Amino acid sequence: MNRIQKTLLGLATVLAFWGCKKQLTESEEGTKLTKPAIEFSTAQGGRLSTASRGVLEMQLANKNGRTAATIVSNPYPINQVGQVAAPVVNGNATVARTVAMANANAYVGYRRKNGDFAGAIDIINVSNPAVPTLVQTAAFTHTDIHVVKLSGTRLYFGGATNISEDRTLTSSGVFGYLELDANGRFTGVSQTFSLPVDIIYDIDFHTDRAFAVGGRSQFTGNTNSAFFEFNITLNRVTVTLGAGNNFFDLRSVAVKKTGYPYMSIYSGFDGIHKYDAIQLNSQAFFPQTKDSLEFNGRGMVYLGENLLVAAGKYGMRYLDGNTYTQLDRIQIPQNLLNVNYNDIASFDVSVSTAGNYIFGAMGAAGVYVSQLQGNDLQLLGSYVFDNEVAYSIEGNATNMVVATSAGVKILEFTVTPQTNSICTGLPIYNGGIDYVLTNGATQGFGGNVGHQTMHIGGTYTHCGNVSVSKNFTITQGRSMTLRGNLFQGFTNSSSHFSIERGAVLTVSGNLTIYGDLMLEGEINFNGASSTLTVLGTVFRGPFSAITGNIANIAGNITPAASFNTQISLVATAPNIPNTAQGVFVHPNGVHMPTGSQMQFTAVFPRNINYMDTVDVSENGIYKFSIHYPHEYRNEAWRYTKSNGVPHTAAFPARPVPMPANPSSTEFFRSFRHSINVPL
Repeated sequence: MNRIQKTLLGLATVLAFWGCKKQLTESEEGTKLTKPAIEFSTAQGGRLSTASRGVLEMQLANKNGRTAATIVSNPYPINQVGQVAAPVVNGNATVARTVAMANANAYVGYRRKNGDFAGAIDIINVSNPAVPTLVQTAAFTHTDIHVVKLSGTRLYFGGATNISEDRTLTSSGVFGYLELDANGRFTGVSQTFSLPVDIIYDIDFHTDRAFAVGGRSQFTGNTNSAFFEFNITLNRVTVTLGAGNNFFDLRSVAVKKTGYPYMSIYSGFDGIHKYDAIQLNSQAFFPQTKDSLEFNGRGMVYLGENLLVAAGKYGMRYLDGNTYTQLDRIQIPQNLLNVNYNDIASFDVSVSTAGNYIFGAMGAAGVYVSQLQGNDLQLLGSYVFDNEVAYSIEGNATNMVVATSAGVKILEFTVTPQTNSICTGLPIYNGGIDYVLTNGATQGFGGNVGHQTMHIGGTYTHCGNVSVSKNFTITQGRSMTLRGNLFQGFTNSSSHFSIERGAVLTVSGNLTIYGDLMLEGEINFNGASSTLTVLGTVFRGPFSAITGNIANIAGNITPAASFNTQISLVATAPNIPNTAQGVFVHPNGVHMPTGSQMQFTAVFPRNINYMDTVDVSENGIYKFSIHYPHEYRNEAWRYTKSNGVPHTAAFPARPVPMPANPSSTEFFRSFRHSINVPL
């Protein structure tokens, strides 16, 4: 860990309201902290984990607040690619509460979870959207961080510090910045100001000025709230709004970036105040319903001329930027079970740079994804993180970073798909969550889509990105052609990605499988920059093939078939089967030598309703039985005989030819076979 960089309390000229009774009209020189406040480090202690990765399932949600735990297909597939545990600072646990993003870096601010004041700011690099890295941390040993915002080469922060660590301070509110280098990393240079409020909750910018709003915390009886202006050029707090503006419970500030720079200041007590961001004079006041959930910051952002507001218990509100009349609203759910009432609220809102998608951090209700159609917020659905509360969210063109009660979730969007002539005229998919193509049919769709399962039993074409949270199967002799990227599964899950014998998957894009790949058929890559990534186990059959142009292969991908599954031939009790991948072994009390195993090539989970059996004897003495699904017929298996010599055989095929058009009874008929192995 680097030596501690002492933050300085700079010169502050403050004009503010304190409980609307005390107006600070004189310049006041801030008092320097008596103890070092910031520790910079690049040692992360394994806080970033990629063990839990994969396709997230979108849940049904609607705008009037009622929800159901129902998975739906969606046009905005999202994958979780990493998570970061909140740091422990000076022995105190912290919780992530604020996120800012610029270029390839996400900046996450933490405040104390309980106990003494403690905070931190992480820098998470997402230049490779699928492989995030935690590159640097600034730990604030006696300060909670409630907001981080970027402007130029500085990361601005606001929060609260422990005044018992410096008796010269009379208020805990702090505002400051950290200098960044050309790569967006901390340089070690910082500046901090003490401000006469309990907490600084939000910051926004116009040209060379930063605006900050502050209010009270649950730890004091103060009612002070204030609005501050920081002159970036002069490097000092110089002005606040003039007399007659009675502010209480300030939560958020937003400056309009298009047209004339009006500014909105959100008060949980009485509504939204509109100001001229240049002259700092009042333009209007719009009373709104009081935000009853106190002591929490709120996200607010202009979307063109209009305003999106995370309004706590009143959900996400979309307001006309001139009249502040409500254009639309997404309410919070009312029927979530086993959830703290105060954890269900609209905490933050963000707009994706990849389009007109809007993300809302809705507390225990998770992340809401909406798309703006005219003045209507079209709610697509929600992503819920089990037992976690989503507090803040920020996204760029490829990633979304969510600050939750359990740390930080790092999510990846699917990128714009490739297109060509085969994509012309393909419709958008608007069906159910499980896609099934049967009976050799031909079908195709365009656009991004997220499914729970896909079963291809015909000829399928897709132009766009596809995510499948659970099982993906192309059946024997069938095919799928994809121009785009395909993501499937979740690490450590039971789902599978299966391409059966004679089936072909042709991909012009990237294929990422978070679970196991069970390959009997062929994967053909038709593009110079394609990648194949398998995070689980790869099972390959004897007729499998991976062909075409692949820029990169990651994972345990073997070049050919192998005996990849083994089952013990030793039983601890009679008639207790050992099993793997649909195959059961019954020693039936006749034990093989210690350590005896049979091995075979398993490709995908089998249908165990229709099983064949082979009884194995050695020199006429019965040893064990194998029960196997029909699909294993003619596949190789092997075991070590009682005398230690390996023996390779094949699962027996049907003893009689099948008719040209077998009935279901005949097709699924089971057979019993016997083989005698010489010693």
